[in-house]
Amino acid sequence: MKLLLTIVIASVIVASGFALVITNDSSNTYQYVPSDIAQANLTLQVMSGHFARDTTNPSEWKEYISDTVIGTVLSVGDLIPWIDKWGYTYAAVPVTIQTDRTTEKTLTFYLHSLLWQGEKFVLLPDEAQFEIGEKVMVHLGTDPSLDYDKDALYMQLGQHGKYKIVDEKAYNIDYPEGRSLDSVMNESK
Repeated sequence: MKLLLTIVIASVIVASGFALVITNDSSNTYQYVPSDIAQANLTLQVMSGHFARDTTNPSEWKEYISDTVIGTVLSVGDLIPWIDKWGYTYAAVPVTIQTDRTTEKTLTFYLHSLLWQGEKFVLLPDEAQFEIGEKVMVHLGTDPSLDYDKDALYMQLGQHGKYKIVDEKAYNIDYPEGRSLDSVMNESK
């Protein structure tokens, strides 16, 4: 009888331990993982290494941010090569999103790319990356220094200016725990 009671108690303890593990593993907490642009466009490569910026804070970059937009990524287009006034070849990478706006249904903006070693165009290590179908919030602005299209919208602040939207919260490399959409929308104003 004593052995049977010990076995029953041990079984209850083990079953409780499994229930705790299952409960902890089934939490709905989102963990931020950066996007992989190669899933959307196989011709793009990302340069390895680190890119230093003077600031990654949108509130310190607000003179360059003209718009903050929420939408779902529809496509990452083919590279559009262009040559600057010094003869260097670069490319613009078009990203099209279906916006949550009522005035514009879709919006195309561009990522910066450059020619690196021969014929390969690569993205800078800090450039934002996108996947088809992901919901995002992005900080955009014009870039008059680029000869491709001075009126086009470009990503601002690279991966620091792009957020994944999950369960009405915004996540990026600086905020892996997420932030409210309103706080991100207002940070560059």
